[in-house]
Amino acid sequence: MVYQGKNHVVMITWSEKAKLSIMEILNEKKTTDIVVIDKLEEAPIDDDNVYYVKGDPSKVEILDKANVLEAKSVCLFASDNPVDVTAEDGKVLLIASTIKQMAKMKNTYPYIVCEILDEDHINNGHADWVDDYILSHKPFSKLMAATALSEK
Repeated sequence: MVYQGKNHVVMITWSEKAKLSIMEILNEKKTTDIVVIDKLEEAPIDDDNVYYVKGDPSKVEILDKANVLEAKSVCLFASDNPVDVTAEDGKVLLIASTIKQMAKMKNTYPYIVCEILDEDHINNGHADWVDDYILSHKPFSKLMAATALSEK
């Protein structure tokens, strides 16, 4: 699937928190399109405003299929029950940096929000890649949804 719309919300990595955030967004703005990127065999949610792109979100061609550069915001989630917190945060930040590099080449800048598991992984070195961090242990789905829909 290739999504060609604009001003949508992209959710990367399916998790319980991603699901709750999608439900919050759909409750707030029923007309908002949401594109989910994950490696699951089938779309994890069935809704007229939710689209699914299967693949590795660290790959430019998969991010292009979700039209991330035309998105209002991109929300990156950690996996449910990660084995290695450092590796999970590293994956999230790698994807964020890939999106920012793509955006820099096209001179467009989607708003990027990352779920981070370990507060020590937030530092100024990532400031250019990420617009907002949400710590996983904080009240989460309402905050992610509100951040994704906020006016930039």
